[in-house]
Amino acid sequence: MKHAKAILMTDLDFMPKPWLDFYKDTRRLMVEGLGYKLNRIITKPSPQGKGLHAWIYIETPQPLTEIELLKLQYMVGGDCHTRSRINYRRVRRGLQGFWNKLFSIKWKKKPLPKRCQKCRIRRAVWELALKDEIWDEAKAKQATVT
Repeated sequence: MKHAKAILMTDLDFMPKPWLDFYKDTRRLMVEGLGYKLNRIITKPSPQGKGLHAWIYIETPQPLTEIELLKLQYMVGGDCHTRSRINYRRVRRGLQGFWNKLFSIKWKKKPLPKRCQKCRIRRAVWELALKDEIWDEAKAKQATVT
């Protein structure tokens, strides 16, 4: 019987070195308790140096849906609730395979350079984010420098 493979990505902003083996052991128990096979866990320091990024390689009896992958990633310690909520909305909008932007570069910086403050593309992205309820009005105003 051929198994499907999947990769779960987690952002571990706080992970003391002595806890890393415990983290890996508990992830194995969680994944195997659901009937999946955990092949390996790879961890590397995040580029910002705030913690670790982890890739959890699993095998499942059949391919998982996008929502099942998202749910499993969240349960094994996926990034904060906000990131999971954003990814959930991406999956609901039909993004297949491209919803998981966990380790992508942030496109928003504070304060914005003058030339970016009036950028039409940036405004269009903000409008889409607000329309899809990814950002609430308060966060949008806080992130916008005028």
